[in-house]
Amino acid sequence: MTNKKPSLISTCDVDVNNCFVDHKNKRIDLNEDDSPECVMLFDKLLKEEYKVVYHLSNKKCPFCGFKLNKNGTDEFLLNKVRELRIQKYVCKDKECKSHIRASLEKFIDKHCNYTKLVRELGLILAGIDHLSYEKKAEIIELMSGAKVERSTVHFHEKELADDYLAKKEKEIAKMIEKLGIEPEGVYHYDEQVLWVSTHLKLRMTIIDAKNNLIINEEVVDSEDFDKHTIKKFLKGSLDGLKLEAIITDGHQAYPSIIEALGAIQQKCVFHKMQKLMKKVNKTIRRSNRKIKRNEEQIEKNKQKIKEFKQKNHGKKGRINKNDKKRQKFSKRIKKLERENRELRAEIRECKSKIKELKKYVDKISLMFKSKTKETAMKRFQKLNDQIDEKPKEIASFIKNLAKDIDSTLNHITNKNIPNTNNKLEGYYKITLPRYLKRKFRTDKGLDIKLRLNRIRWTERNVLKMAA
Repeated sequence: MTNKKPSLISTCDVDVNNCFVDHKNKRIDLNEDDSPECVMLFDKLLKEEYKVVYHLSNKKCPFCGFKLNKNGTDEFLLNKVRELRIQKYVCKDKECKSHIRASLEKFIDKHCNYTKLVRELGLILAGIDHLSYEKKAEIIELMSGAKVERSTVHFHEKELADDYLAKKEKEIAKMIEKLGIEPEGVYHYDEQVLWVSTHLKLRMTIIDAKNNLIINEEVVDSEDFDKHTIKKFLKGSLDGLKLEAIITDGHQAYPSIIEALGAIQQKCVFHKMQKLMKKVNKTIRRSNRKIKRNEEQIEKNKQKIKEFKQKNHGKKGRINKNDKKRQKFSKRIKKLERENRELRAEIRECKSKIKELKKYVDKISLMFKSKTKETAMKRFQKLNDQIDEKPKEIASFIKNLAKDIDSTLNHITNKNIPNTNNKLEGYYKITLPRYLKRKFRTDKGLDIKLRLNRIRWTERNVLKMAA
């Protein structure tokens, strides 16, 4: 049978032990321990299809130990596109006469035509990116030459997911143990909001800050999420592990929980600055809009003034009291000029306000970047002095910061503690970006996706970094 669409990429495990190629008769004899994936490679290299026959690796009867005689072949359709022949045998012993055939069950599950690799390709692709089953089917055909229906891709993923993921997770766990990767004691913790169908969920995650190792992850219903859920998750995840500090955002429940665990809390500086900039940018945008409106109005007024002056063109000197028309134009010009002066004063005031806000934002940012805590506290005190005279956005931020200034500056006294939770935020964006948060319709589908992405994250950001 002709392979209608030959593969462009070879994906085979080329472990060929007893291959014999007969070019004269266009025949390839393979051992049952040889991967059938190599057949597609032979087709590509030889540029035509040879007859492929699979033989037993052990030519003795498994029941009596006598030698076996060949007894014809069975047809097998590899990946439903490539014809193979499976050699059959009969025992030479007249009393035994057992019938045996070569088996490809090492590579192809019973009652299936697709190789295990082809069946797993959908899961492999899902670990790289979120693709429709139709696109996966197209890529599988491109890679292996096997034309698989999208419904079949879905069936294979559903059937193989648990075993495939458990196997990969076990392999990764062994590699982590072999490389001696262990938690260092400083962790990132946060929650990601997502949906399964229309149900709101929260994904709780804790990651090691130094080696990127995912310590634990759990998805819970929003109705079940509270302070006790966080405490139980953190306590269970970190039990028996080295614990020094946890980086979090500003949730009110965290301080008491982390203190009970005997750890230091580092509040994320990025979240602090983000909260400040939300208010500051709102004021800046409002001021910029006002500046733009005023500038546009000034230009309109200038145009009107120009028109009024043109109407008085050629007439100079003091306006006669009886010249009502010129008197009216003169009053209008003066009014527009006065309005422009007021508009320019408002523009200067807005620009000054923006400049002042940016100056204080830079000072606050510089405080968080201080090399010593003493320097940071001096800068904080300067900001805190005469606080009522400062812009309300800055004053409000400084007052709130005074309540947890120590937990926000722990990164200065301990250089092993990151000052932001950006690593975990990046992990969320990579493993479940915003466009995927509402894609999943079942808990099972979400679980498979998260497990696949945890495997990929660990391979790329833990094992590669440690190797």
